[in-house]
Amino acid sequence: MKRVANTVESSITSETKIDLENGIVDERVEQELRQVDYDDLFKTVGTNLGMVDTQRPSGEVSTQGWRSKFAKEVALELISKLKNIGSRAWNEQIKIYVDKIPLLTDGAKETLKYYLGYQVIMQALDIMVDFTGTAEDGLAYALKYVGLPAWLAEPASRAIVFFLL
Repeated sequence: MKRVANTVESSITSETKIDLENGIVDERVEQELRQVDYDDLFKTVGTNLGMVDTQRPSGEVSTQGWRSKFAKEVALELISKLKNIGSRAWNEQIKIYVDKIPLLTDGAKETLKYYLGYQVIMQALDIMVDFTGTAEDGLAYALKYVGLPAWLAEPASRAIVFFLL
């Protein structure tokens, strides 16, 4: 994978098997992970960690919300929030939520916990700091750059930016 003018030239497709520390994501795992409601996942995790403004109705974007922010600004804000939360608390909330999802395929839950874990998200945010463009595009780019397939990076980036800012 190489970086070309704020894009990633990659061989990652929906058919790609991703090598993880604990195995490979096969097609069955991918199909299950595509069914996960990432909006609900990050809304729940963000609320449990005190990152989500419970006074703002769901789906309402304020004038200072994510639409008006650039990738670098959002990345720095999310890095600050995640550092305040800490890796243990973040990973524990991801684990609690993912363990409740009725995924049947072996490895699906571990794959999701790995991809949404503190270390992977922080690596993506570090890459996003140097991205020029919108917050969602920057985070999707960064998540793909650290190894997430596009089918997971894009909905996860939308949910993270919307619910955790």
